[in-house]
Amino acid sequence: KASYTTRQVQLGWQNDIRVGPGTATLGMETLEQRIASSEDYPVKQRRINSLLGGYLVKLGDWNLQANVRNDDNSQFGNHTSGQAGASWQFLPAWQAGGNIGTGFRAPSFNDLYFPDDGYGNKGNPNLQPEKSLNREVFVRYRQDGLQAGLTLFRNRVSNLIEWAPVDPNDTWGPWQPSNVG
Repeated sequence: KASYTTRQVQLGWQNDIRVGPGTATLGMETLEQRIASSEDYPVKQRRINSLLGGYLVKLGDWNLQANVRNDDNSQFGNHTSGQAGASWQFLPAWQAGGNIGTGFRAPSFNDLYFPDDGYGNKGNPNLQPEKSLNREVFVRYRQDGLQAGLTLFRNRVSNLIEWAPVDPNDTWGPWQPSNVG
């Protein structure tokens, strides 16, 4: 019987500082991931070092926010993502706004290296990280304990990681994590 032990050690620091009319956020984080297994994993550890910053400000009826994050992944390299958004309180109970942001997600050790389960289902060491562009606009109502909202969004993900058949013409055959879309 196979055994797996995954260990993560994470250390983070975040500081919120009043700057002018808003709040600046600065932070850093380090994450070390290790796997020990009775099965052979070609890569058994990785480290992700991250820096982040943001600013949130309220100017009259407007809220503005911007954030940026950089992740240096020992296995997948350096990636920067960010987000910007604004909302407008156009009536006491009504708010409208929008956001745009980018994202990055590295495959897990199991996505990459999980051993064959005896039926051909296994990890895929050729996976690429997911990247995304996310946009949304919204309108919200909040008064006297009643809340309602409408959000329109579009998320475009490249290299989406999803379990898929190894042979697209044989859905009964073996499956593995794959980059789709």
